[in-house]
Amino acid sequence: MNEIHFTDIVSKPVGESYELVQMLGIYCWPSNEKERNAGFFLPRLSYNQNKEYLTALYPDLKKNTNLQGRGIYTSIWRIGSYYNSLSLENAERVLCRDIATLSAFKIWVAKYCNNSADPIQMYVLEEEKRFAQFKYTATQNPSGTIYYDWKEILKKRGIKGKK
Repeated sequence: MNEIHFTDIVSKPVGESYELVQMLGIYCWPSNEKERNAGFFLPRLSYNQNKEYLTALYPDLKKNTNLQGRGIYTSIWRIGSYYNSLSLENAERVLCRDIATLSAFKIWVAKYCNNSADPIQMYVLEEEKRFAQFKYTATQNPSGTIYYDWKEILKKRGIKGKK
């Protein structure tokens, strides 16, 4: 397990996995995508793919016509733990003291990993805080990772971030 530094906010696209993020409290991605440590996770939903869910959550979203192609943020999570190079082969040994996270990891792998032997990285998420008003990417929704500063998240609705 790697040490977490509570300075950066990391945002990744969640797409279809958002339901599992909400249900399981974890987020996984391929081990070949190296990221720097962060203290908070900002799941990024595609406005185009999640319009029904987002407009049900935020009715005023329908009034914003400039959101086509943007990433939408509804909440932020504190990252409790970060695991690198985790696979089904070593998960029981690494997560032996945390049966709930081990179960969540196995569900994620079964749903999204074609080759369960490939190592992946995982955030264990804690304490979700929902935004009263949605936030969105200032530019088109990129497919990669974006990092944010707290002041940008707290002060702005359309946020830029840095890669």
